[in-house]
Amino acid sequence: VYTDETRNSPALLTIDYPDDWKVASQLRPLGGKSFDAETYDDLIDAPTIISPTLVHWQTKVRNAQIHIYFQNDDGLGGSNMNEEDVKADLAKIVEGQFALMQDVPFKEYAFIYHLVSRPFSHGVEHKNSASMVMGPAASVDQNYGAFLSLSSHEFFHVWNIKRIKPDVFLPYDYRKESYTPLLYVSEGFTSYYGSLTLARTKQTPTSNYLSGVGSNITALQNNYGRKVQPLALSSFDAWLSGYGAGRGASSVSFYSKGELIGLLIDLEIRQRTKNAKSLDDVMRLLNTEFAGQGRGFSARDFKELVERTGTGSFTEFFERFIYGTDELPFAEKLAYAGLELRKSTRGVVTGMLTADENGFPVVKSIEPESPAFTAGLDNGDVLIALNGKSLMNQSPVSMLATLNAGQSVELSYIRSGLLKAVKLTLKGRDAFSISKKATATAAEKAIFESWLAAKWSDVTI
Repeated sequence: VYTDETRNSPALLTIDYPDDWKVASQLRPLGGKSFDAETYDDLIDAPTIISPTLVHWQTKVRNAQIHIYFQNDDGLGGSNMNEEDVKADLAKIVEGQFALMQDVPFKEYAFIYHLVSRPFSHGVEHKNSASMVMGPAASVDQNYGAFLSLSSHEFFHVWNIKRIKPDVFLPYDYRKESYTPLLYVSEGFTSYYGSLTLARTKQTPTSNYLSGVGSNITALQNNYGRKVQPLALSSFDAWLSGYGAGRGASSVSFYSKGELIGLLIDLEIRQRTKNAKSLDDVMRLLNTEFAGQGRGFSARDFKELVERTGTGSFTEFFERFIYGTDELPFAEKLAYAGLELRKSTRGVVTGMLTADENGFPVVKSIEPESPAFTAGLDNGDVLIALNGKSLMNQSPVSMLATLNAGQSVELSYIRSGLLKAVKLTLKGRDAFSISKKATATAAEKAIFESWLAAKWSDVTI
């Protein structure tokens, strides 16, 4: 609750809690059990945990105090997280991103981890903290790469979205939705730099990073929605389609496709400027010319910064790949860094999603141009048998896993009370991987090395 008159005034919060409990928060402690925030916005943007089992570690990076909190009824939840390793690795992320942005925008920051019993991974960014939920608690240390990945992503939000904001978010209007085509920058580029930071700081091997890029390309190229929904519209539609839900085969994720667009813009700028500039420079300009001056940026502002940095027009790029649905030019841009994109086939696809109802799989969605679409299957069809074998309590996906692309099966199903059968011809699933070009030039190797902070000769892929 706030008024226009008090929204920008300091806020005082006093909490009554047992004396032996600990507190995790980005709010400034005043002594006793009181805390303050500079404004109402800062108050409601401050996740706060008060608990008797809170684990608190600390480290410093460039004189900024970094707090690391873990919350579970059993401290670390049964995991074997090593304090010195965690502090050192998070410090590498913090230092890597300080160096990238050439900025230390706070005096204190809190990584807050909620360790839960079930498999889970999610994070929410805040001005000077991040609140992350991970599980199962007992095996967080065994999924340490995922722990660092989530931490790196959320930390880059210190700049991207918490300070560098689309203009419709300044100030936030808590009374209604705020529509923007720029979430691919705010979230997609955060995913890009979250992963890239781990590669540059040597916490992820360069070969693993490039393998991950190949996997992201594979996921996009197997999503029919890339042919339907432009990336900018995916962002604008976020309020309508549901967070992360999308609309089946008619939408794309502004996270994953935005991450790939960030990579392509980065490589294009490096190519045009003979490796003198990059997307890093664009992000720094957003920070100094917009965030640093208390301004939000528009879609036009962002494009103009990219063009200024890349010394030329990006109109065709934006029209085709951000506001249009043309296939992304992965092979062309990766070649600028001495890399080639390889395509293969792994497994088969039917193009349909099913859900169990009363023991039988029922079709819930059909991808256009897929084998299921071509065969005439439709939503609501109850799948009864595959090649004469009952599908009761069976998954058609697992039964098809042993078959190869080009093979055909007979699928029996019920529609509107009638028993029907169709021939379904399976299609191969495209898979993409990245390798080094044998003919890479010195200029391409230089782009590779400055982009990934790795020596060309040291990387085997």
